[in-house]
Amino acid sequence: MIKKNFYCFNDSIKFKFLFIGIIMTLVQGGYVRRIKEGKHIKAAISAIFLLIPGFVIIALAMDQIVFYVGLALYCFSSAVVVQCFTTIISNYGYNKFCFIKFKKF
Repeated sequence: MIKKNFYCFNDSIKFKFLFIGIIMTLVQGGYVRRIKEGKHIKAAISAIFLLIPGFVIIALAMDQIVFYVGLALYCFSSAVVVQCFTTIISNYGYNKFCFIKFKKF
């Protein structure tokens, strides 16, 4: 779709991946790690609702700027959802299924 609508070549696709990587790094390192304990579920649910406009904007984009706006929304919400769910699952798994007791020295 990108190659067809925006006449992208392999050189411009690597800049899109660079854009995705920079945004996800900034969001995970700057925003997600500062979410307080117990607020991960609320942050993940609100980020899931941002995925929908991101998909719609990417699908309906007619120029590069609109495409990058949709891609930024998608990257932000993906970074938040994945990291928050990882935190929730690791906390749940550690508390419920940790059978190994380590001795404190």
